[in-house]
Amino acid sequence: MNPSVRILYYHVIADRPSLLFSHGISPRRFERQIVCLKRLGYRFVALSQALSQPQPKTICLSLDDGFACNNASLLPLLIKHKLRPALFLLGMCIDNRALAWNHKLQILRNSVPRHLLNQHLCRLIAGADLDNLFQVISMSTKDRLTDELWASCMSYDQEEFLQREKPFLSVSQLRTLADNGAELALHSASHPDFSRLSLQEATLELQQNMAAFEQFGLPYHRLFAYPYGRVMSANEDAGLLTATTLQATFGIRYTLQDNHTTSTLWQRQNMESGPAANFIEFALKPLARSILAPKP
Repeated sequence: MNPSVRILYYHVIADRPSLLFSHGISPRRFERQIVCLKRLGYRFVALSQALSQPQPKTICLSLDDGFACNNASLLPLLIKHKLRPALFLLGMCIDNRALAWNHKLQILRNSVPRHLLNQHLCRLIAGADLDNLFQVISMSTKDRLTDELWASCMSYDQEEFLQREKPFLSVSQLRTLADNGAELALHSASHPDFSRLSLQEATLELQQNMAAFEQFGLPYHRLFAYPYGRVMSANEDAGLLTATTLQATFGIRYTLQDNHTTSTLWQRQNMESGPAANFIEFALKPLARSILAPKP
Protein backbone atom coordinates (compact mmCIF):
# COMPACT_ATOMS: atom_id res chain seq x y z
CA MET A 1 0.00 0.00 0.00
CA ASN A 2 1.27 3.47 -0.86
CA PRO A 3 1.73 5.81 2.12
CA SER A 4 -1.47 7.73 2.74
CA VAL A 5 -2.01 11.46 3.10
CA ARG A 6 -0.49 12.97 6.24
CA ILE A 7 -2.45 15.70 8.03
CA LEU A 8 -0.35 17.63 10.53
CA TYR A 9 -1.95 19.82 13.17
CA TYR A 10 -0.84 22.67 15.39
CA HIS A 11 -2.36 25.17 17.78
CA VAL A 12 0.30 27.86 18.05
CA ILE A 13 2.94 28.87 15.49
CA ALA A 14 4.38 31.99 17.08
CA ASP A 15 7.33 33.36 19.01
CA ARG A 16 4.95 34.70 21.65
CA PRO A 17 2.72 31.84 22.89
CA SER A 18 -1.00 32.16 23.33
CA LEU A 19 -2.36 32.91 26.80
CA LEU A 20 -4.92 30.17 26.12
CA PHE A 21 -2.63 27.32 25.10
CA SER A 22 0.51 26.25 26.90
CA HIS A 23 2.38 24.62 24.00
CA GLY A 24 3.38 25.65 20.51
CA ILE A 25 6.15 25.91 17.96
CA SER A 26 8.17 28.90 16.79
CA PRO A 27 7.79 30.09 13.18
CA ARG A 28 11.47 29.26 12.63
CA ARG A 29 11.04 25.64 13.75
CA PHE A 30 7.81 25.34 11.78
CA GLU A 31 9.54 26.57 8.62
CA ARG A 32 12.36 24.08 9.18
CA GLN A 33 9.74 21.32 9.27
CA ILE A 34 8.27 22.51 5.97
CA VAL A 35 11.67 22.70 4.27
CA CYS A 36 12.73 19.28 5.61
CA LEU A 37 9.52 17.59 4.48
CA LYS A 38 9.81 19.13 1.02
CA ARG A 39 13.37 17.78 0.75
CA LEU A 40 12.02 14.34 1.66
CA GLY A 41 9.72 14.56 -1.35
CA TYR A 42 6.47 15.59 0.29
CA ARG A 43 4.20 18.11 -1.35
CA PHE A 44 1.75 20.36 0.48
CA VAL A 45 -1.86 20.67 -0.65
CA ALA A 46 -5.14 21.95 0.73
CA LEU A 47 -7.12 19.52 2.82
CA SER A 48 -10.14 19.72 0.50
CA GLN A 49 -7.90 18.74 -2.44
CA ALA A 50 -6.39 15.79 -0.57
CA LEU A 51 -9.84 14.49 0.32
CA SER A 52 -10.98 14.47 -3.29
CA GLN A 53 -7.68 13.42 -4.86
CA PRO A 54 -5.45 11.69 -2.28
CA GLN A 55 -1.90 11.05 -3.45
CA PRO A 56 1.14 9.45 -1.79
CA LYS A 57 3.74 11.77 -0.22
CA THR A 58 1.11 14.44 0.35
CA ILE A 59 0.87 16.60 3.47
CA CYS A 60 -1.95 18.85 4.65
CA LEU A 61 -1.50 21.39 7.42
CA SER A 62 -4.11 22.40 9.98
CA LEU A 63 -4.40 24.66 13.01
CA ASP A 64 -6.97 24.42 15.78
CA ASP A 65 -8.92 27.04 17.76
CA GLY A 66 -8.01 30.13 15.71
CA PHE A 67 -5.52 31.85 18.00
CA ALA A 68 -4.62 35.40 16.94
CA CYS A 69 -0.97 34.98 17.90
CA ASN A 70 -0.55 32.90 14.72
CA ASN A 71 -1.58 35.66 12.36
CA ALA A 72 1.69 37.61 12.09
CA SER A 73 3.78 34.51 11.33
CA LEU A 74 1.25 32.43 9.42
CA LEU A 75 0.40 34.82 6.59
CA PRO A 76 4.02 35.34 5.39
CA LEU A 77 4.65 31.57 5.54
CA LEU A 78 1.50 30.86 3.53
CA ILE A 79 2.69 33.19 0.81
CA LYS A 80 6.37 32.17 0.87
CA HIS A 81 5.80 28.40 0.77
CA LYS A 82 2.42 28.38 -1.04
CA LEU A 83 0.76 26.64 1.90
CA ARG A 84 -3.00 26.17 2.24
CA PRO A 85 -3.67 25.14 5.87
CA ALA A 86 -7.09 24.30 7.24
CA LEU A 87 -8.07 26.51 10.18
CA PHE A 88 -10.46 24.59 12.45
CA LEU A 89 -12.39 27.29 14.32
CA LEU A 90 -14.68 27.41 17.35
CA GLY A 91 -17.96 29.14 16.63
CA MET A 92 -18.26 30.96 19.94
CA CYS A 93 -14.70 32.30 19.75
CA ILE A 94 -14.67 33.79 16.25
CA ASP A 95 -13.94 37.52 16.41
CA ASN A 96 -13.31 37.35 20.19
CA ARG A 97 -16.95 36.98 21.16
CA ALA A 98 -16.36 34.48 23.99
CA LEU A 99 -13.95 32.09 25.65
CA ALA A 100 -14.49 28.35 25.43
CA TRP A 101 -14.48 26.45 28.71
CA ASN A 102 -11.01 24.94 28.19
CA HIS A 103 -9.58 28.39 27.50
CA LYS A 104 -11.10 29.77 30.69
CA LEU A 105 -9.47 26.94 32.61
CA GLN A 106 -6.08 27.67 31.05
CA ILE A 107 -6.29 31.32 32.08
CA LEU A 108 -7.36 30.30 35.58
CA ARG A 109 -4.44 27.87 35.85
CA ASN A 110 -2.07 30.66 34.86
CA SER A 111 -3.60 33.21 37.24
CA VAL A 112 -4.69 31.42 40.43
CA PRO A 113 -2.59 29.31 42.82
CA ARG A 114 -3.32 25.65 42.27
CA HIS A 115 -4.50 24.94 45.83
CA LEU A 116 -6.96 27.84 45.75
CA LEU A 117 -8.30 26.77 42.38
CA ASN A 118 -8.81 23.23 43.66
CA GLN A 119 -10.71 24.56 46.68
CA HIS A 120 -13.11 26.49 44.44
CA LEU A 121 -13.50 23.50 42.13
CA CYS A 122 -14.39 21.22 45.02
CA ARG A 123 -17.14 23.63 46.11
CA LEU A 124 -18.65 23.54 42.63
CA ILE A 125 -18.23 19.78 42.00
CA ALA A 126 -17.77 17.47 44.97
CA GLY A 127 -14.41 15.71 44.77
CA ALA A 128 -13.23 17.67 41.72
CA ASP A 129 -9.72 19.02 41.29
CA LEU A 130 -7.52 20.05 38.38
CA ASP A 131 -6.28 16.48 37.91
CA ASN A 132 -9.70 14.87 37.46
CA LEU A 133 -11.83 17.77 36.23
CA PHE A 134 -11.99 16.61 32.61
CA GLN A 135 -13.39 13.26 33.73
CA VAL A 136 -15.95 14.54 36.24
CA ILE A 137 -17.31 17.71 34.64
CA SER A 138 -20.48 17.34 32.62
CA MET A 139 -20.39 18.59 29.04
CA SER A 140 -23.84 20.11 29.56
CA THR A 141 -22.66 22.26 32.50
CA LYS A 142 -19.01 22.93 31.54
CA ASP A 143 -19.64 26.51 30.42
CA ARG A 144 -21.73 27.49 33.45
CA LEU A 145 -19.31 25.93 35.92
CA THR A 146 -16.23 27.55 34.39
CA ASP A 147 -18.09 30.89 34.38
CA GLU A 148 -18.78 30.45 38.10
CA LEU A 149 -15.17 29.48 38.71
CA TRP A 150 -14.01 32.60 36.85
CA ALA A 151 -16.36 34.84 38.84
CA SER A 152 -15.04 33.36 42.10
CA CYS A 153 -11.35 33.67 41.29
CA MET A 154 -10.69 36.50 38.86
CA SER A 155 -10.60 40.25 39.49
CA TYR A 156 -11.77 41.15 35.97
CA ASP A 157 -14.53 39.73 33.77
CA GLN A 158 -14.17 37.71 30.59
CA GLU A 159 -15.31 40.53 28.32
CA GLU A 160 -12.54 42.75 29.69
CA PHE A 161 -9.99 40.01 29.00
CA LEU A 162 -11.28 39.49 25.44
CA GLN A 163 -11.21 43.18 24.61
CA ARG A 164 -7.76 43.69 26.12
CA GLU A 165 -6.00 40.59 24.78
CA LYS A 166 -8.03 39.75 21.63
CA PRO A 167 -6.74 36.16 21.73
CA PHE A 168 -8.69 34.91 18.69
CA LEU A 169 -8.47 35.77 15.02
CA SER A 170 -10.81 38.56 13.95
CA VAL A 171 -13.21 38.30 11.02
CA SER A 172 -10.94 40.62 9.03
CA GLN A 173 -7.88 38.48 9.75
CA LEU A 174 -9.75 35.30 8.82
CA ARG A 175 -10.87 36.80 5.52
CA THR A 176 -7.29 37.81 4.71
CA LEU A 177 -6.00 34.32 5.51
CA ALA A 178 -8.76 32.74 3.42
CA ASP A 179 -7.98 35.09 0.52
CA ASN A 180 -4.38 33.85 0.69
CA GLY A 181 -5.18 30.15 0.56
CA ALA A 182 -6.26 29.06 4.07
CA GLU A 183 -9.40 26.94 4.32
CA LEU A 184 -11.76 27.71 7.21
CA ALA A 185 -13.39 24.68 8.79
CA LEU A 186 -15.32 23.38 11.82
CA HIS A 187 -14.07 22.59 15.33
CA SER A 188 -17.45 22.77 17.18
CA ALA A 189 -19.21 25.67 18.86
CA SER A 190 -17.88 25.25 22.42
CA HIS A 191 -15.05 22.63 22.41
CA PRO A 192 -16.80 19.73 24.19
CA ASP A 193 -15.69 16.10 24.36
CA PHE A 194 -17.81 14.64 21.55
CA SER A 195 -17.30 11.09 22.81
CA ARG A 196 -19.57 12.09 25.73
CA LEU A 197 -22.29 13.75 23.64
CA SER A 198 -25.44 12.29 22.17
CA LEU A 199 -25.86 12.51 18.41
CA GLN A 200 -28.47 15.24 18.94
CA GLU A 201 -26.07 17.28 21.12
CA ALA A 202 -23.23 16.81 18.66
CA THR A 203 -25.41 17.88 15.75
CA LEU A 204 -26.42 21.05 17.60
CA GLU A 205 -22.76 21.87 18.29
CA LEU A 206 -21.95 21.74 14.59
CA GLN A 207 -25.08 23.62 13.56
CA GLN A 208 -24.08 26.43 15.93
CA ASN A 209 -20.51 26.29 14.58
CA MET A 210 -21.82 26.69 11.02
CA ALA A 211 -24.21 29.46 12.08
CA ALA A 212 -21.26 31.50 13.39
CA PHE A 213 -19.52 31.33 10.00
CA GLU A 214 -22.72 32.30 8.25
CA GLN A 215 -23.37 35.18 10.67
CA PHE A 216 -20.05 36.76 9.67
CA GLY A 217 -20.28 35.80 6.01
CA LEU A 218 -17.12 33.71 6.23
CA PRO A 219 -16.57 30.93 3.67
CA TYR A 220 -16.04 27.52 5.23
CA HIS A 221 -15.60 23.87 4.34
CA ARG A 222 -17.74 21.12 5.85
CA LEU A 223 -14.74 19.48 7.49
CA PHE A 224 -14.83 18.83 11.22
CA ALA A 225 -11.90 18.18 13.56
CA TYR A 226 -13.01 16.56 16.82
CA PRO A 227 -11.92 18.59 19.89
CA TYR A 228 -9.24 16.69 21.82
CA GLY A 229 -9.34 14.16 18.97
CA ARG A 230 -11.99 12.27 20.96
CA VAL A 231 -14.19 10.77 18.27
CA MET A 232 -17.71 9.40 18.51
CA SER A 233 -18.52 5.75 17.78
CA ALA A 234 -18.48 4.69 14.14
CA ASN A 235 -22.28 4.68 13.98
CA GLU A 236 -22.55 8.11 15.65
CA ASP A 237 -19.83 9.53 13.42
CA ALA A 238 -21.74 8.34 10.36
CA GLY A 239 -24.93 9.82 11.80
CA LEU A 240 -23.18 13.15 12.40
CA LEU A 241 -21.97 13.29 8.80
CA THR A 242 -25.49 12.63 7.55
CA ALA A 243 -27.20 15.09 9.93
CA THR A 244 -24.84 17.96 9.14
CA THR A 245 -23.79 17.02 5.57
CA LEU A 246 -20.12 16.95 6.51
CA GLN A 247 -17.53 15.91 3.96
CA ALA A 248 -15.21 14.33 6.55
CA THR A 249 -14.32 14.20 10.23
CA PHE A 250 -10.84 14.08 11.80
CA GLY A 251 -9.34 12.32 14.81
CA ILE A 252 -5.72 12.23 16.01
CA ARG A 253 -4.67 8.55 15.93
CA TYR A 254 -3.07 8.13 12.53
CA THR A 255 -1.96 4.72 11.26
CA LEU A 256 -0.46 3.83 7.89
CA GLN A 257 -3.85 2.43 6.85
CA ASP A 258 -5.69 5.74 7.41
CA ASN A 259 -6.57 8.66 5.16
CA HIS A 260 -7.73 6.90 2.04
CA THR A 261 -10.88 7.53 0.00
CA THR A 262 -12.64 4.54 1.56
CA SER A 263 -13.11 6.39 4.86
CA THR A 264 -14.81 9.61 5.93
CA LEU A 265 -13.00 9.60 9.30
CA TRP A 266 -9.44 10.76 8.69
CA GLN A 267 -6.63 11.08 11.23
CA ARG A 268 -4.19 13.89 12.04
CA GLN A 269 -0.75 14.05 13.69
CA ASN A 270 0.44 16.67 16.18
CA MET A 271 3.76 18.28 15.24
CA GLU A 272 4.23 21.12 17.73
CA SER A 273 6.59 19.35 20.14
CA GLY A 274 10.37 18.99 20.09
CA PRO A 275 12.26 17.20 17.29
CA ALA A 276 12.40 13.82 19.06
CA ALA A 277 8.70 13.84 19.99
CA ASN A 278 7.77 14.97 16.48
CA PHE A 279 9.78 12.11 14.95
CA ILE A 280 8.00 9.64 17.22
CA GLU A 281 4.62 11.13 16.26
CA PHE A 282 5.33 11.29 12.54
CA ALA A 283 7.16 7.99 12.01
CA LEU A 284 7.08 5.60 14.96
CA LYS A 285 3.55 5.87 16.38
CA PRO A 286 1.80 5.27 13.04
CA LEU A 287 3.95 2.19 12.47
CA ALA A 288 3.31 0.85 15.98
CA ARG A 289 -0.44 1.46 15.73
CA SER A 290 -0.51 -0.27 12.34
CA ILE A 291 1.27 -3.32 13.71
CA LEU A 292 -0.88 -3.51 16.85
CA ALA A 293 -4.22 -2.77 15.14
CA PRO A 294 -6.72 -5.66 15.15
CA LYS A 295 -6.68 -7.57 11.88
CA PRO A 296 -9.94 -7.43 9.87
